[in-house]
Amino acid sequence: MNIFRLSRVRTSARAISILLLAASISMLMACSGTISTLNTSDGGEGSIYRLSDQLADRIMLAAMKAEIDAEKISPLVSPQQGYAGEVQWGIDVDQIVLRVRPAIGQDQIGNEVEGLVFEAEHNGTAPAAGVPTIERLLDRVAKDAAELGDRVRFVRFND
Repeated sequence: MNIFRLSRVRTSARAISILLLAASISMLMACSGTISTLNTSDGGEGSIYRLSDQLADRIMLAAMKAEIDAEKISPLVSPQQGYAGEVQWGIDVDQIVLRVRPAIGQDQIGNEVEGLVFEAEHNGTAPAAGVPTIERLLDRVAKDAAELGDRVRFVRFND
């Protein structure tokens, strides 16, 4: 009988070890990344957008609703301006954040002007869903921002 009990203890310890190893690997596989309209594929490298905060907010919300279920979208806590949501791929989930940062740019005649840089971030265990989502979000906001406001050369962040 003692041999069977000892065998069960070893089996339980082995099972716990395997579960802990799997959990550790899962946490190590969690990915995150941030991209911005300073380095998008639409040619916006080094550019900021001259838009009002209200217009930027509407652009971000429209982009988020196009990519994420509206019930999973929530506004960021002040002083940040933007939205958070989540995407799922199988059992894995990525948190998505789309926000703006105030920046200083330079117009065509050399004057410093205020504008905004859009940033998108993903964080979680579903990079297969998160990475393409933030890329599409930035493509969408860059296109809309360029249509609705002026794009000028980035100089520095203003936050």
